[in-house]
Amino acid sequence: QALARQKADDTLKLGVFVLDHLLPRQRLRLHVFEPRYRALVAAALARSPPTFGLAGPGNAGGFADIFAECEVVECAETTDGRYYLTIVARRRVAAVRPAVLGDDGYYVAAVRPLVDAPVASDARDGAAARL
Repeated sequence: QALARQKADDTLKLGVFVLDHLLPRQRLRLHVFEPRYRALVAAALARSPPTFGLAGPGNAGGFADIFAECEVVECAETTDGRYYLTIVARRRVAAVRPAVLGDDGYYVAAVRPLVDAPVASDARDGAAARL
């Protein structure tokens, strides 16, 4: 399946919803009505946990190379196949190769999680003092 975890090299293939940037722990409510994104949500809901990428726009009509892996935390499907979702950004990810346009019309990207370097306490204290 196009959205399966790749254990060998720690990459993850995610369907990408191109809309806006989110930061980890940020929540967003979505009304999903476009056929390509309805297919993306259906694929995400088949995974455990149900996740997909949410990216802001990028260069040349694509999307940003760094974006959020989001989990569906609430979902209601309408009788005509639309979705009302609440998603939460779980972590930042970076595309490791160019995304491909899948058969259902949405982008699929191979990504790796980004790990933030810890900030030294003296740097944090200095930054807080400047606020």
